[in-house]
Amino acid sequence: MTKSCLERKLPVESWASDESFAMEERGEHLRIFDVNHENAPTLAQITLKLTDSKDNSIDSANVVHWISDGIKAQNDQWVLLMNLYLNISYLWLTRTPRSRLRSEISKLPQKPTDKQQLMIARMRTSLGKKLKDFLEAANSYLPTLEEADLKEFEDETIDTPVEESVEPEEFVHDSLDEDFDYEDEDEFEAPSVPPEAIVLPLPSNIKSIKVKSSLESLISVERELRKGQANDALEGVRIGLANKSLLLVTDVNRSTSTKQSTRAWASVRNAQSQILSHAHAYQRAWKALQSIGTPEDLVFYQQLNQNDLVVVKDISNAKRFGQGSDSLAWFWRIGPSKDSLTGEWMEECEWN
Repeated sequence: MTKSCLERKLPVESWASDESFAMEERGEHLRIFDVNHENAPTLAQITLKLTDSKDNSIDSANVVHWISDGIKAQNDQWVLLMNLYLNISYLWLTRTPRSRLRSEISKLPQKPTDKQQLMIARMRTSLGKKLKDFLEAANSYLPTLEEADLKEFEDETIDTPVEESVEPEEFVHDSLDEDFDYEDEDEFEAPSVPPEAIVLPLPSNIKSIKVKSSLESLISVERELRKGQANDALEGVRIGLANKSLLLVTDVNRSTSTKQSTRAWASVRNAQSQILSHAHAYQRAWKALQSIGTPEDLVFYQQLNQNDLVVVKDISNAKRFGQGSDSLAWFWRIGPSKDSLTGEWMEECEWN
């Protein structure tokens, strides 16, 4: 480390201790690597702000909760679709609308087990009930909509870069079930249309210019909530990539037995799964902002590409050739304004 760090009396020893602890514990402890600035507001914080405003009426708060429920329901639709992809064979293709997903599922050789079929049925029932409640509430906030007024279901095509993808040992995978938000399923009749195929009538999914022109207040609310969703997702992507990078340089590289190696790669696969989950959540928020956001929103929240989901090579391969010419993906650099770049959060040292 250069003498300048010591001459400036920076807490180098404390930093080194914190770094070692974070690399050992991981998870939330990795936040010490974040720059020292105020984090972007989360979806929960924005929801609370919109509902707690003194100027808001009960009806306004209900609108916020309704749109927030719709965003959560979209997440459950994606979780269900991913469980179909990971667990279900060609026999289930007619149950899902997405051509890319159908194509991928058709390649899977295995048939669903009874347990998998039961899990999918339970998820469908729970999601169907949630969407039924959401659609009934929509009548209070939206004019009558025709099918032509709504966008079609779009594919979410982002994936781990090929050169960094870690394939699962087998296709059967139940972990995404843990991300699903179950509700009571009693006395609910399954809909004729699979719930994961339903396009929710959120303002961002309405393509009719005439209808959208009458929904300015709803659009304003969804726009703010989508920014919170995007902030949460990007934070998850950053933490996930940092965690995957550390796993590769520590657990994987230091494995001395088959058992340790198997466990290490299982952790890497789990980190990769979490990264993709957050990346898809960001994609949904970004596509919504494309529809209802401002030009300034789309300058700040950029499109997330597959090549952005690479591990942090400053962690996984710190002494690599050509390090000086590497650049991080755009979402690692968002945060404070350019005017604040001279603040204390820019304090750093150079390594020899």
